[in-house]
Amino acid sequence: MTETTVCVGSFVAIKDLWEVRIQKITEELRKQKEFSQKAAGRLTIIWEERASLAKLKGKVINEGGRAVLRIEQEEWQTLPSCLLKLNYLQEWQLHRTNLIKIPYYIGRFQNLIVLDLSRNSIAEIPREIGEFHVNLPSCDCLFGL
Repeated sequence: MTETTVCVGSFVAIKDLWEVRIQKITEELRKQKEFSQKAAGRLTIIWEERASLAKLKGKVINEGGRAVLRIEQEEWQTLPSCLLKLNYLQEWQLHRTNLIKIPYYIGRFQNLIVLDLSRNSIAEIPREIGEFHVNLPSCDCLFGL
């Protein structure tokens, strides 16, 4: 008969080694899942911005040689930040859109001549609109406050 000798110390060491490996793999999988979720969220935001930009571009018309953004009787409580990509606009004509807030980035529209926001629900005017007036020679603003 032969006797088998098991060294308990080496068995425990191997067990500990595998537990550490399992913990590392589990942590890596958790991080990958978290990264994938964040990436999916970012892609959703980018996709929504592109869709909004395409919709806004469809509302731009050329009237008397001016680039005019005309939106009437649609629900636009806020304007998306992708509007900044249309900084060549010379007129904003936003009528009956239930617009609540004028975007803070309005001062970046250096070519803007007419700002017509009549018949909206604007609650406040951003401070940046003061900078906007300083940069432009003339601006007609019709607010539906």
